[in-house]
Amino acid sequence: MIGAIAGDIIGSVHEHALTKSTAFTLFDPLCRFTDDTVLTVATAYAILTGTPYKAAYRDFGRQHPDAGYSRDRKRPATRVLHAAARCPAARHAAR
Repeated sequence: MIGAIAGDIIGSVHEHALTKSTAFTLFDPLCRFTDDTVLTVATAYAILTGTPYKAAYRDFGRQHPDAGYSRDRKRPATRVLHAAARCPAARHAAR
């Protein structure tokens, strides 16, 4: 899990770039975690606590609404995260 999160952070500045070289700064000042990390941590949380996946994705999505969620509405997790991110009032109600 640490490797997945580190890879997400390191790759965040290269996600839409055509970087072909391996000569780049690992932790660029512009690096950040993305929706991939939010979903990875939410999935681990759901597994470890027995929380339903939908609830975990919704709750973590509300806590991190600006993590760069995909616009692919065909993916169930993305739909839940977008719904949570669009509703700021719901973020506070869920706590």
